[in-house]
Amino acid sequence: MKLQSLIVLFLALFECCVATGIVLKDVVLSFDSRTPSIQLDQVDIDSKAKSNETPVSLSETLTLSFETEDELSQANILVGVPSKGLEAGYTLKKKNSGDHSKYVANVPLSKYAGTFEGFSQLAITVLAANEETSLVKEIFQLNINTTETQSTSSKKANRFGPLDEIHHVFQQPPKTVNAFIAQVFSAIIAGALLVLLAAWVGFGVISFNLKSVSSYVFVALISGFEFIFYKYYFGSSIFDTLFKASLLLLPALLFGSATLKSFKH
Repeated sequence: MKLQSLIVLFLALFECCVATGIVLKDVVLSFDSRTPSIQLDQVDIDSKAKSNETPVSLSETLTLSFETEDELSQANILVGVPSKGLEAGYTLKKKNSGDHSKYVANVPLSKYAGTFEGFSQLAITVLAANEETSLVKEIFQLNINTTETQSTSSKKANRFGPLDEIHHVFQQPPKTVNAFIAQVFSAIIAGALLVLLAAWVGFGVISFNLKSVSSYVFVALISGFEFIFYKYYFGSSIFDTLFKASLLLLPALLFGSATLKSFKH
């Protein structure tokens, strides 16, 4: 009786495992060129990895698609060399197809041409899982056209080598403003000075007598400021302009104050 019970229990467990095992149907590997597609039909836990007879170029885009009756919570594909730790992972997108769920992923092999250079085979591994079980299975060994890979890689630029020195002549900023602009500003300054002098004469600030010496000195200092800015517009540096203006600043304040006091009285 114990033996029969064990046999029944074993069969029940086996049936449960078979019932919950993930099965991938209509597994197809296709490429974007004239390379023929590869049909794997059905893939399960007991399937063995296959390989292609015609080598594939790394300039191809690999497309993997399959259908399954299970509702997968995870569907991924790994392409690379697992023994070297070089693998690229992609998530398959779900597309409803009648009673079955279809999953598709595109892998641009050209993106990893430098990484997979020198390897003659790439392993394609599928990772699928639902709430009850999972399937991690290497389904294909993709043979690579190493001759084409080497000829292509030999033409690639060396990213880590010395680059040619870059020579660039920067445009020199103009030392002075345009002559026409300088003349216009000079004319405006001269006109403003004449208007200022006429206003001072009209208000009696300048009486044209020798009794108000401070007013004449103040007017001379103002004229000096105007001349300094006139020189600046015609090429004098900003530092030279500030230095000369600072020399006239204190006398202008003193004589200006004296002029205003005399005007008040």
